[in-house]
Amino acid sequence: MKKIMLSLAALLTLGLTSCVSEFEDKPVTYPAEGLAETGVWQNGYLAGDYDYTAVRTKTADGDDLFYIVREGRPTGKDSGSVKMLFVSNDGTEYNSEIGMYTAYSDVTFYGDGANGTDSLQGSAYLAYQNNMQDYTLQLQTSDAARQFTCTTQKTDDISAVPIPSGYWEGHGANGEYLLMLLDPEESIAIIGSEDADAEYVEVTAEGGVITVKGTDSGKEVTFAYNEAFQLEATLDGATFVVDPLRASDSQPEVFIPVKVGTFTTEFFKGSDGGPYSYNAYLLQSERNTNRYVILPYIDNDQGMLVEVTSDQNEAGAYILEVEPTATGYEDSRYGMIWAQDAVDYGTGKNGRSNFDGKLFTLNLAYYVSAGYFGEGEFQDTFKITGDYEEPEAPRYVLNNSAARTNVLNPAKGGKKGMLQHITVVKQ
Repeated sequence: MKKIMLSLAALLTLGLTSCVSEFEDKPVTYPAEGLAETGVWQNGYLAGDYDYTAVRTKTADGDDLFYIVREGRPTGKDSGSVKMLFVSNDGTEYNSEIGMYTAYSDVTFYGDGANGTDSLQGSAYLAYQNNMQDYTLQLQTSDAARQFTCTTQKTDDISAVPIPSGYWEGHGANGEYLLMLLDPEESIAIIGSEDADAEYVEVTAEGGVITVKGTDSGKEVTFAYNEAFQLEATLDGATFVVDPLRASDSQPEVFIPVKVGTFTTEFFKGSDGGPYSYNAYLLQSERNTNRYVILPYIDNDQGMLVEVTSDQNEAGAYILEVEPTATGYEDSRYGMIWAQDAVDYGTGKNGRSNFDGKLFTLNLAYYVSAGYFGEGEFQDTFKITGDYEEPEAPRYVLNNSAARTNVLNPAKGGKKGMLQHITVVKQ
């Protein structure tokens, strides 16, 4: 298994440990034996549309089991959804120096599975806070994204465990078998034996008992959590433990338009020879509300992906992570012209791209295979001017065939180029 490892310094940066400066004179001693072998951790107050629950228990075979469930709040945009984000039954670690429990999984809910991209691996962290009563829960995926971070409290209340979701499997002592894919939108199961046909099932919950009933066979299975927080199934008079196999299926990351604004590029020139500006849209990820797409981006109708981080510059603006993006224009000799945060590219002199709540300031390097343009840094901006209200974003076209050729003048050794002039016309 490929594990996603973080150094102690990185964990301090993530805020998972409680070793902050105000406590330097009050060292904290964490339990040497670690967390309780069984328990449920749930977030308290948390902004957003979701609640998170972590469960630690044992599998039917007695192995460690740790999983995380996300529930859509009734007032949120994803009301009623229940997703298994993470399941780990193959190795866990506890570091008594920082009071942190770590679990790994090769499969998480995150990743664009519907478009052919593999599910992302994940690392889950559950750490004591300084008061020894609260815990920090975080899930990070193999693309280095922090999917969520929240403060949780431990409870031994069995009713706190969410309705199961994702893939579950169990074997009874007399050959009984159950395989389920549970999802509020559509649930499927194989009930009775491994040779049984898969069928759609209805899932209901009442008084702590969950019932799954096959719509074709009429077979019925009831479930309840035992005192060790294991999910027990009762099928044909037999009771046995069922275990989560893996996370819910990965789903495409969906972006919805939320704002309108003006994009201005210093690199491309308008008909007057000055910076070129055009109307654009800001789309926000439904999965991670800190991720945005500026659409269109020059002649790229897929837009530019940026993520607002929690880090701030000296002016108080939030630092952006900018995905390297094709402009849609090609040089006749060197191919596609790309843009990337100039600091990441190695030519930045004015700090990282940032967002102050109204203005996205993009300090970008524009480059091709032979090198970069100009001095290696241009400042583009996207200024929010209002909320998105139109039912459908109009098609945006850039038409300038001359701009696609002879735009690069290689300088010394072909390592550096200069933008001559590009006229961009909106139609």
